[in-house]
Amino acid sequence: MTDEIYRSQFRLPYPLYEQLKAAADGNRRSVNAELVARVEESFASQDRSSAAKSVFGVNKQLLLAGSEALDGDKPVTRAELWEVIGQAITHALSSQIETPPDNAKPKPNTGPKSRRPRDKK
Repeated sequence: MTDEIYRSQFRLPYPLYEQLKAAADGNRRSVNAELVARVEESFASQDRSSAAKSVFGVNKQLLLAGSEALDGDKPVTRAELWEVIGQAITHALSSQIETPPDNAKPKPNTGPKSRRPRDKK
C-alpha cells in the first residue's frame, strides 16, 4: 500500500455501520481498517475469479444455466449431468482455439526446392 491516503467521507445505513463496527471489534481493528480490508478483499476475489475464468474458460453461470434448462421437476440423471458438463467443456475449449481467417489458404506443397540454379536459355 502506498503512503498516500485519500481522505473521504461515506454515508452508510446505520445497521450496516453497526455490522461493520461489530466485525471490526471482532477482528480487533478500527472501523476504517475493517472497511479498507473488506474493500481490498472484494477486489482481490474479483480479480481471482476473472483470472480463474480466463485460465479455465468455464463460466459457472453458463454451466448452471445449462443444468436449469433440464426439467426442474424431476431429478437430474447422471447422463444428463454429463451432457451439460460436456457442453460446457466443449464451449470452453472451442473459445480457446484460434481458427484462421477464411482467406488464409495453405500454399500447395510442391516438394523441396532444387539446390542447383536453373540454366536460362
